[in-house]
Amino acid sequence: MSESFDKVSDKIQNTVDTIHNISTESDVLNRDKGKVLDEMSSLSAISEQNTASCQETTASIEELRKNIEMINTQAIDTDNISEELKESVSYFKL
Repeated sequence: MSESFDKVSDKIQNTVDTIHNISTESDVLNRDKGKVLDEMSSLSAISEQNTASCQETTASIEELRKNIEMINTQAIDTDNISEELKESVSYFKL
């Protein structure tokens, strides 16, 4: 009988050890999960910042494009005025 109780006690101790190991591994996994979630949160914040920067850059490029178009239009207008002045002045000879 004592031998049977010893076997049962050993099996119970093995079960307790296994449960303890599972608990320890579970704690490690939970800690690692927390780290992964923190990193994902950081990556999400970086992604949001990049999106905002891209939108700002796009807006700046669009404004620059409009300015270049305006300068181009003004250059064409200036060229036309210059041609008109040349024609007007060509009547006069020095």
